[in-house]
Amino acid sequence: MILETKKLNIGYKGRELIKDLNLSLKKGEITTLIGKNGVGKSTLLRTLLNETLKLSGDVFVHGKNLEQYSAVDKSKIFSLVMSSQVSSLNLTVYDVVSMGRIPYLNWLGKMSKEDKKEVNNSIVLLGLESMKHRFINELSDGERQKVMIAKALCQNTEILILDEPTAYLDLSNRIAFFRLIKKLAQEFNKVILLSTHELEMAMQFSDQVWLINQQKVSGSTSKELITKGLLQKVFDLKSINYDENTGGISIRYF
Repeated sequence: MILETKKLNIGYKGRELIKDLNLSLKKGEITTLIGKNGVGKSTLLRTLLNETLKLSGDVFVHGKNLEQYSAVDKSKIFSLVMSSQVSSLNLTVYDVVSMGRIPYLNWLGKMSKEDKKEVNNSIVLLGLESMKHRFINELSDGERQKVMIAKALCQNTEILILDEPTAYLDLSNRIAFFRLIKKLAQEFNKVILLSTHELEMAMQFSDQVWLINQQKVSGSTSKELITKGLLQKVFDLKSINYDENTGGISIRYF
């Protein structure tokens, strides 16, 4: 296990959102966090990053308490992609992707040949070669999201966390996104944790699903959550059918 939580309680002073969380993340797997709005998905992600203070319990990375890691060490373990859009007029695609190398730069802030190689490799992997000198504000929503994933990949971390990464994407770009993160997990052995409302795609692409409901998290496979009736209950769905061959689902909403 790369990351584990032990009796983790999260929330804010006077408001507990999730309690007694005991789950783990593995290399090469996609774990998807789902639940209704306001249940604590983003708060959980920020707590795992140690950006929001936990109420109690512990988070361990490689068996070591997260609180014992320095900020620089954590930036070499975790990379983050948010749903908020980047629209700086003064940054090119190359500039933004290069920011992923900041944790590795010396005090002069100058990139080495190896840093530049990592930047270019990430740009190529995301298919951004033709636009690497374009400004971010000139790109479409889908292209900007690719840039942010390239930046996170360039950071060369074990764990990639994405908060509502498909929020601004159309259908074709949402499909392309899920295919991409599947490739990153399988071919680059990354740990990927994301929150999303894309229920059908999440069920098909995820190795593990964390379902938040009534301050508790059920960690299981898509099939198990469906056969136990948990998804139907949480999202008030008429029925969900699971396809054994594809891993996909079909939903009756009424």
